[in-house]
Amino acid sequence: MDEHWNPYPNQWRALKHTQKISEELIDDCIQKWDYNDLLGPLFDGSICALEEEKPWNTSSLIFAQEDVSGTVKLVRANQLYVETTNLKPRLLNQIRRLASFSNSEFYKTQRMGYSTHGLSRIIACYDNFERYIAIPRGLEENLIGKLNQASIEYEIEDQTAIGYPLRVQWKGNLYPRQQQAVDSLRKHNYGILSASTAFGKTVVGASLIAQIKKSTLILVHTTEILNGWVEELERFLSWDEPLPEYKTPTGRKKVRKSHIGVLYAGKDTCAGKIDVALISSVSKKESEHPFLHQYGMVIMDECHHIPSKTYEQVIQKVPARYRYGFSATPKREDGQEPKIFMYFGPIRYRFSARDRAMQQGIQHLVVPRFTSLRLVNEKEIKIQEAYQMAIENVRRNDLIVKDIQEAVKKGRTPLVLSRSRRHAQYLYRRLEGVSDQMFLLQGGKTPRERSEIRRKMKEVRENESLILIAIDKYIGEGFNYPRLDALFLTTPFKNDVNVEQYVGRLNRDYAGKENVIVSRMPHNAFTMRKTTKRCFRKT
Repeated sequence: MDEHWNPYPNQWRALKHTQKISEELIDDCIQKWDYNDLLGPLFDGSICALEEEKPWNTSSLIFAQEDVSGTVKLVRANQLYVETTNLKPRLLNQIRRLASFSNSEFYKTQRMGYSTHGLSRIIACYDNFERYIAIPRGLEENLIGKLNQASIEYEIEDQTAIGYPLRVQWKGNLYPRQQQAVDSLRKHNYGILSASTAFGKTVVGASLIAQIKKSTLILVHTTEILNGWVEELERFLSWDEPLPEYKTPTGRKKVRKSHIGVLYAGKDTCAGKIDVALISSVSKKESEHPFLHQYGMVIMDECHHIPSKTYEQVIQKVPARYRYGFSATPKREDGQEPKIFMYFGPIRYRFSARDRAMQQGIQHLVVPRFTSLRLVNEKEIKIQEAYQMAIENVRRNDLIVKDIQEAVKKGRTPLVLSRSRRHAQYLYRRLEGVSDQMFLLQGGKTPRERSEIRRKMKEVRENESLILIAIDKYIGEGFNYPRLDALFLTTPFKNDVNVEQYVGRLNRDYAGKENVIVSRMPHNAFTMRKTTKRCFRKT
């Protein structure tokens, strides 16, 4: 084919006069074209609607009018479908590149000298059909911008689900920042709210439901977050319609206890109005659930989990007209955050942890505590061995216990985090009797036991001292205990995104809270970083 993807009339003659090229040149071209040359640039994850970001300055992908015969036809449904019958191969490839991005895990593994077998150089988020290419709906503005730039005519057929109307009213008050977030999201049918911990994202979601008044599916990934959503929706929404009915297995009609339905752990009270669902349960029941394709709005809380295959498959099948993603940290350690923007679109409103700190007027202090422990060693050391050396060091643990005791004496409520269950249990034993109340939060407990612990935590009186000791995974998204004002990171944490979440647990408003402290024990940074890289291996 020629440079315009038109086949040569005489194929054999064209081949005869085509000069052969070396393998070295092929490799060079592949490396170069992977980013921004003849094949067009890959998506770089920089989609953002905020004024300070200008993603159009970095993109060199330009559509050509001669690659289209007539009008580009788009269908907006569960995905954005582009009809291919009147498009030339070059434009089709450019659209595919728009929905693809470089796999940072591939290049990271390659740089470290490990095998890249099973790792794709490029992650593709498009699907090929007989007459269509399907790309994530969050790319709609990007695609239309390219078409307008090339003066290419297009038409959009909207096949999204409008959902059922809701007779629901808002009965709360929004803070100015929350109102700004709602207003920013309402201007668009899709987008991301990036707001720090304690911003009140569930309240924003409830306000959106009250304004849009369409049947809504809220997707979460933990029962803690699910229960939080149900509580906030019950608190801020009032209904002007009867409770939904359902049929028992014997055919009898009964009335639900709430307008809010839930789907998790075998429990299904969804009525197609406002339903909060554990995404793992949705993926299991999708083939039989009658409401999945009928919601007018879908909200995914903690949408930075969308690169997970399960999450991706679920959101691809929901054709709701309104699609919003909420996240405190739209970043991922594996570099797959472009998927977040592909599926939910640009960040429509951002409120960072720094903004939150300035708004509160609370001083944030970081206290590095250096110890005599050094992990430098002549021999190769595995990362888990390095962690084990840290948590078993007697002097180090003595210093941790002493610092926590001092914090309690000063009237603080510390959250003590460890990556090791055994280490957390050890600290719990060492700190017995230091405070009036102390709780150990770890996995392996039944829902009833977890509920009982939460109840006891709520009943702690203000004049009682308190220590929370927890496994890091337990204090993830959705954990809410406003009284906390000190954080002790007792083991190394290499993921800064998670550390940001943990620190966010201190940012909730509480009467009398004047400042918060974060105590972290840094080790020889170069050694820890080198050890982590050396011991990394994709399994």
